[in-house]
Amino acid sequence: MLIKLKSGLNSLDVDVPEGTTVGQILSNANYAAVLNFDTSNVEGLIGGAKANTDTVLYTGDTLLIQKLAHSKAA
Repeated sequence: MLIKLKSGLNSLDVDVPEGTTVGQILSNANYAAVLNFDTSNVEGLIGGAKANTDTVLYTGDTLLIQKLAHSKAA
């Protein structure tokens, strides 16, 4: 199934197996290298809403990958 991955100005159309989860995409070192993101410090959004790592992706989904916000110590 085809999905689109976006990170910053970079985007990539990929063919992934049915049942692929957001977590599998976010932890994939190959996607991280191509789209220039750090697998340990990102979250995924689908349709503007934060997606859990166990969220299953479907054909035509666009997964926006963005850095996690840093919180300052009080």
